[in-house]
Amino acid sequence: MENRYNFMEKVENSENEVGRAIRRIRLTRKMSADALAKQGGLKKSALLHYENGIRSVSEESLASISDALDVPTTTLRPRHIESVADAMQVLFQLEQIFGIKPNSDDDKIAFVSDSPDLTTGITAWQSQYEKLIAGEITEEEYQDWKDRFPLQYGTQSSEQVAKVQRRSAENPELEVLAHEDARYRRNGILRMRTHAMRALTGRNGSYVPQDLQQRICQFVRCSERYLNDETIVSFMPLDSRSENNSQENEVLIEILNILDKNADTEHFRIIQIQLSRIVLYYLKQRGFDHDALRLKEFISDQIDYLYTGKKAKQHGVYVGFDFTQLTLLREVTGMSLHEMFTGINR
Repeated sequence: MENRYNFMEKVENSENEVGRAIRRIRLTRKMSADALAKQGGLKKSALLHYENGIRSVSEESLASISDALDVPTTTLRPRHIESVADAMQVLFQLEQIFGIKPNSDDDKIAFVSDSPDLTTGITAWQSQYEKLIAGEITEEEYQDWKDRFPLQYGTQSSEQVAKVQRRSAENPELEVLAHEDARYRRNGILRMRTHAMRALTGRNGSYVPQDLQQRICQFVRCSERYLNDETIVSFMPLDSRSENNSQENEVLIEILNILDKNADTEHFRIIQIQLSRIVLYYLKQRGFDHDALRLKEFISDQIDYLYTGKKAKQHGVYVGFDFTQLTLLREVTGMSLHEMFTGINR
């Protein structure tokens, strides 16, 4: 019985920690319980129960609350670190996952990491901490930055992307240097955001070569402009089609490989988005529309953006399908992966 009570106590403590985090950030935002409940699509009584630890928060409600507070759900989840032993175990996990190691420098202990993603995040943190010490930001602003990380690092606007595309179209000789443009540069923060959808495997994508783009376009029957412009929401297949079945299989594998990687450039993310919209087109042909997919436990921000191209919230999941989601779609719809990208069942 003692173990059972200890377990229940930990559950109650977790609920209290989530509730305290929600209340702390709500008050920091100077939001009333009424306003947060309304923005999160919740009843005020339910929100107050969450804040007071009376009721546990479902994943759906937690996502709605985090959206309304403009913080990632990870900010609201509890972390049980109550002793030096707890902290050391966390450090040991970071060593295993991100390759951090202790390092002494001038009688001080520091940590170094082999992970470029973690290094990017820590560098951003250091910059904010230095601003705090210099008096450039307040303690409240510093805490707000930590609560929102990495949501404050948004992606490039569609207007900026369109400008780059127009410049490339007007100056074909710049195509060779296209990967030097901002939307082709590696973006550690962007990659960290896509990790929320893809496993931390280290498989990252930054650039899809021009010849592969052409083969993909021929396979899925789209223009290169469509493949590189996420502002084109509606897909309509072109007439041309490849007759080489073996080549089609190779291209399909390349597409799945692209969708299985973490995007660390805008270029790569946009291609993932556009390929996913092709899947939505053929799903709709089989009777699986917007509402049907929202009922299949996909992230609503992601589905809404793929369908409409509109960012209704200040932040959200604006990435394409990953391989796990494609596998789930195959199980739910009975469609083959080939049919999802071509409309042809083989």
